[in-house]
Amino acid sequence: MPISWTIQKNAEAAVTFGSLNLHSAQLQVVTQAPDLFTVTQAADYDADPVFAHGDTVTIYREAAQWFKGRCIATPRQGSGSAERISYKIAGPWWQLANIIYEQDYTREYKGETQIQEETVNLARIILGTDLNGNRVHSGQVITAAVNYALTQIGAGALFQLGTVEVATAIPFEEVKTVSCAEIITRVLRWNPDVVAYFDYATLTPTLHFKRRASLAALTYDIEDVVITDNNINPRHDLQKDGVEVKYERTDTFDGRELTEILTDSAGDLGDPFKVLKVYINLEGSQVSLTKQTVEVETIQETSGAWWRRQLPQLAGATSVTVSGGTRTPVDDEDDGGQNDGSSFDSMLVSGSIADWMTRKVCDQVIKGEVTYTKDGVTKTEDLTFSVRGTNAVSKTYTYVSNSSAGESPPTGLASAVLSSFSRLHYEGSITLHEAEVGATDHIKKRLNVLGGRSEWESMHAQIYNVRYSLDSGTTQIDFGPAKHLGADDLFQLTRNVRTRQGANGSIRRGGSSSQSVLPTKGPATITAGGGSSSSGVMVIYLAGQTVPNLIYLSSIMEGYDPETDDNWFIQFQVENGRLKDLFTDAPTGTSNTTPFDGDAEASTDQTYFRLPLIYSTEGEKITNDLSGIYRENVVCTATGPKAELIRIG
Repeated sequence: MPISWTIQKNAEAAVTFGSLNLHSAQLQVVTQAPDLFTVTQAADYDADPVFAHGDTVTIYREAAQWFKGRCIATPRQGSGSAERISYKIAGPWWQLANIIYEQDYTREYKGETQIQEETVNLARIILGTDLNGNRVHSGQVITAAVNYALTQIGAGALFQLGTVEVATAIPFEEVKTVSCAEIITRVLRWNPDVVAYFDYATLTPTLHFKRRASLAALTYDIEDVVITDNNINPRHDLQKDGVEVKYERTDTFDGRELTEILTDSAGDLGDPFKVLKVYINLEGSQVSLTKQTVEVETIQETSGAWWRRQLPQLAGATSVTVSGGTRTPVDDEDDGGQNDGSSFDSMLVSGSIADWMTRKVCDQVIKGEVTYTKDGVTKTEDLTFSVRGTNAVSKTYTYVSNSSAGESPPTGLASAVLSSFSRLHYEGSITLHEAEVGATDHIKKRLNVLGGRSEWESMHAQIYNVRYSLDSGTTQIDFGPAKHLGADDLFQLTRNVRTRQGANGSIRRGGSSSQSVLPTKGPATITAGGGSSSSGVMVIYLAGQTVPNLIYLSSIMEGYDPETDDNWFIQFQVENGRLKDLFTDAPTGTSNTTPFDGDAEASTDQTYFRLPLIYSTEGEKITNDLSGIYRENVVCTATGPKAELIRIG
């Protein structure tokens, strides 16, 4: 019994193909590209089309929805022998391919009374990061791109999002003015075993992203199909036993560069012909320091020797004595002056005091009756002068005036890539000849063929393109690497890496790093857990990132005596006070319930804990006295804490 095929325009009633003089209907279903339904109408070439540009067209096989798309073209043709109008109906991927993706960026601008913050949308895309600079995996990138398109299209969307079976941590990458579809395709280069397809059986077609291994098997006997050119071939050139990813990152700290090479590998690296080697250049961190050297000395208002050094008129005098020497701070705030009446025991000899130094100055008026002998003459005079008083000490003060955190390598990239390339791919094409096109949704299957070579029976070939011809009842199935996406998966992946433009994940949060809480001007202060004030804050890393080498961080502490200043800490922000869960390689035996043993200090509500630092001038490193817990290049878990280098007090 013949199959009933009907076609529907928008919300009108479905009608048969014959009632509209439609013939030569074909559907091409393809992964990561628009499915395309084409049909021809026998009609005058200048007649009104039955489907206008933008109409929604739905195809039914019997009563089941078989395809839904949007009319994108109505080419006409007229000749001496025939006239016709053709229709091209694109599947929902067309909508993804025609929406330019934008991401949210936070920017500051000058308001009428203060600096204000706003969120703007830009077609500048940082793949692999959220608005706050945190790393997100490929599945989250895909979900964000699809949801953005759905929001932009609104009620006219022809699809909904279903399963996203991929969660690869990918390197940050900056791209500009690309469509939502391009975002998805670029991300899936890292996992070419993912098939993107629409399930047209749902009223609103559902977009799924599924791994090859999770697709249901579809098996045909060789007697039931025609193998195109008798050609089913293994792609040994695409199969890899191991993957090695090397990351290079150059951090700049106060003009000094430190380069790190980090290696992520998976599988067997023994055979060089079977190993995929990838080099990725990461954005390095940038830290700029502002320094000010200050020299002070103690104010000695009763010392004749000190008076002689301060006053030019006493130069060369002998027997200088001071009677009734006094020191009085100046308070001229009410008159608009800078002196606030603070009394200081020290005076500024050289250098200057900036706001970021968190130190104060106030003029001190010195008075006294001075007796001295000069040129053989002894005099007694009431003298007055002023000095610049301060609570600073003699040292070089250092302030992190600007900092941007670099990119940390994604976790487990080598393993994720190997999972896509470790299984042998087969490529080829088969054709089914049936009285009517069947109901099988081939694109969401993996293919096996019985009765040929034994390996074909379990090859689990990945289908990327299917062409259905409704008039002839033929179905052509292409499998293997998706040729419309590039020469082959491996070539496209390596090309992706070569053309990748690195990016700082924190760019979206303001013009500099979201991982630094340092203001561009003024003292660097925050309020830590428990309400205590801290200064000199520098965020070291965030959840899911790698702790950078601590070389050069000691420069932040320059001028502090490690023998007397024990106020430096690494402070971790935590939610549940569990130390074991903070790091992927926390020491064995670390307690979940009592993580704050030893010298660590914990807040009473367990929202943070601090590791005291030991400052070593030899090797210029900062370490802590909790052995093994905080180490160079330790990777924090995806839900782990934020860490800050702070000074309390």
